[in-house]
Amino acid sequence: MQSFEKLYKLVDAIVGPSGCMWSQKQRMQTLLPYLIEESYEVIEAVEKEDKAWIQEEMGDLLFVTFFLIYLANRDFGIDLGSMVEDVCEKIERRHPHVFGSVKVESMEDIARNWEKIKQEEKKHRKSITTGVPKHLSALLRAAKFFDKLRLKPLPFFIDKAPDLLHLSEEEIGEQILTLTYVAHKKGIDAEGAVRRATKRHLEK
Repeated sequence: MQSFEKLYKLVDAIVGPSGCMWSQKQRMQTLLPYLIEESYEVIEAVEKEDKAWIQEEMGDLLFVTFFLIYLANRDFGIDLGSMVEDVCEKIERRHPHVFGSVKVESMEDIARNWEKIKQEEKKHRKSITTGVPKHLSALLRAAKFFDKLRLKPLPFFIDKAPDLLHLSEEEIGEQILTLTYVAHKKGIDAEGAVRRATKRHLEK
């Protein structure tokens, strides 16, 4: 926690009256592009399995995150302690097989319980698919869509999937790459095509 306090004080210093002019002008919204950029750089470092690079990029992401935490406190009165308490309570609640008496036999049981608990938490939402983030890339948004539908799979996907379930990760990657090439040759934005297809199913 001392390290976190040091980082928080660092942000306070660069945003303060004697700090950095650029940092002083930042708001949560203006930091979002940097949050996305640093997240992708962490992904790249992890995929390379480069220890020094992972440490550097995780540090950069941590800094942007703490900058956002600082601004959340300053602009909205949201304090770090409340964030920590909320997320700890939520994670404990979603792990009844660890912190409660629920028994599980498989990863599928864990995933099913997790989704049921999430649905109970957000039962005020109009649709099971409400809350699928709009700012994700098309493929990530589609994956979240299927996560939401884990308990209520659509007939269309049930009918189509069995013919492709034998494919390996590498083969799936090649298939997606091939379809991306076909879309490119036909002048179709593949990212947009997936995004629009997901939107169509979300609206059903």
